[in-house]
Amino acid sequence: MAQKRVNKPIQAEKEYLAKSKATFKTKLDEQIEMGKKMLSLEVKNKKELMGLEENCGIWNDYNAELIKQSFDKPNNSCFIQYTASAAKITKVGARYFPPSPNERIKEVKGKIKKYLTRLRKIRGKVDLFEEVQASQFKNVTNPMDSAFQFLEKVFNRFHKVAQSLKKRHADRTTLIIKDEYDVQDLLQSLLRIGFEDIRKEEYLPSYAGSNSRMDFLLKEEGIVIETKITSDKLKEKGLGDELLIDIARYGEHPDCKILVAFIYDKDDHIDNKAGLISDLEKMSTPQLKVKVYIAPN
Repeated sequence: MAQKRVNKPIQAEKEYLAKSKATFKTKLDEQIEMGKKMLSLEVKNKKELMGLEENCGIWNDYNAELIKQSFDKPNNSCFIQYTASAAKITKVGARYFPPSPNERIKEVKGKIKKYLTRLRKIRGKVDLFEEVQASQFKNVTNPMDSAFQFLEKVFNRFHKVAQSLKKRHADRTTLIIKDEYDVQDLLQSLLRIGFEDIRKEEYLPSYAGSNSRMDFLLKEEGIVIETKITSDKLKEKGLGDELLIDIARYGEHPDCKILVAFIYDKDDHIDNKAGLISDLEKMSTPQLKVKVYIAPN
């Protein structure tokens, strides 16, 4: 008598987080907040509607890439859950009428709500995943994370490097940090250790009737670094005003996905460093992420 064949259930391959749970939760929380802000926007005209549609697309693409890169396998269950598309039923022979502006607003905000729900569901089960062990991490490290690890090390040690340059054998000529150009010269030398393609002083689009140049563009990473040095004339308020203008400029640049502001405060002119960092980083948008570092911290 032939034995019945029993089909064993297919075991899903185990997935691991390629970053810490805390980091992934923070990133998801940031994207959820951005989605909520877009939902709360009051759209009054066609230009604002087009802006909302564009921001929704950028936000959604970023979310998908964030989830893809946060696991050891790009095609992970959370990525599939987030990007799944619902089947549409089309009536045969039905005539197509372009949606009205109100219908388009409703459609875009409906899309934002749908993906917000998916983000929240993923956020709710982060603790169920295991993190990649250190021994495995070399195979799944996100290149952007590596870039920021290097940048943070450079910024955190910048002041010590600048101080060490003051003392040279037999009092030889050296670089003394006096102004922004000195900061840029030293920073460029340190960046050469970690990056190949560093572009200096590229022109920015015109803003408020004037042109300017960016300090450094890390082309492959999509990172722009803007340097500042404090002085008796340039303290917290002045820095904040200048960087707000920079944020508006860089939001228009096609190669800039992340703006890094490096502030060298060697004479301790900034009283509330944490407050300044927080206020400026809150200016991040779906198109442009803003990161601020102050040295010495």
